[in-house]
Amino acid sequence: MTDALERLKAALSDRYAIERELIGRILVCVFLILIHASPASAQDVAQRLEGNVVEFLLESESALPGIIAIPGCSGVSLNSPATDRGVGSPTDPYFRRHYPRMAEVLSREGYAVFLVDYQSAEGVVSACLGEVQPDRIAEYIAAATRRVGADPRVDKDRLFVIGWSLGGAGLLRAIDLLEFVDTQILATIAIYPGCAGAPRWSHDIPVHFFLGEADDITSAETCRLFIDSLHKSMPVSVTSYPDAQHGFDVAGAPSSISTGRGTTIGYNQVAAESAWRRIREILTGR
Repeated sequence: MTDALERLKAALSDRYAIERELIGRILVCVFLILIHASPASAQDVAQRLEGNVVEFLLESESALPGIIAIPGCSGVSLNSPATDRGVGSPTDPYFRRHYPRMAEVLSREGYAVFLVDYQSAEGVVSACLGEVQPDRIAEYIAAATRRVGADPRVDKDRLFVIGWSLGGAGLLRAIDLLEFVDTQILATIAIYPGCAGAPRWSHDIPVHFFLGEADDITSAETCRLFIDSLHKSMPVSVTSYPDAQHGFDVAGAPSSISTGRGTTIGYNQVAAESAWRRIREILTGR
């Protein structure tokens, strides 16, 4: 009888310890959610965003479909000699020229494009060494979407979000945040995004992945494993390109160049043209 009581006490003690640990973890999660979703945090991001959204749009008598464009970690440049020098990587200038160039191209095709310079908003030139985390970028995406949705020049029921690399990693974390924004996001496009650590979302916004099989910065295989973990009802598409490296759509970059950090990037014309042909089909609803 004594042994049975001792075993019962031990079992109850283990149960209570497990419950205490679970409650502790839940409280930590709630605390983190409150920090990230607090009005103070949202207000801070909205204030930082002021002056750090570069607009590309032609004059129009009617509201234009909008694109919120989220650059990768190298940041945004308008071909300024000072910023084109890059920060510690010879590949930074190629990316910095790429994002404004694509925004300009898309604006000429009839879109109002808003390029979110989250690096400047956070007071850094580059985020390639972890200076800005994907969760923080997700907050900027939500704030930018609210801002663009309230712009009378933009049709708030025809919005898209495009994120490259680290910007794509932020986009994956922003999917559920976008559910609470009073706009109609028709599709999101993640171009060689960082998928490691991305949360599974529940919002049914279409997400289109464009991956390079030879990417040694943001692994295509990691993205596939993440995508496989999503609920099968989620509207997700995956397009990947063999031999395509990170930055495969960055026109003007060499076919392969070291970042100086043990990884490579490279322009792949076949992959770039195919990807942007498909992206344009998504934007036009085909």
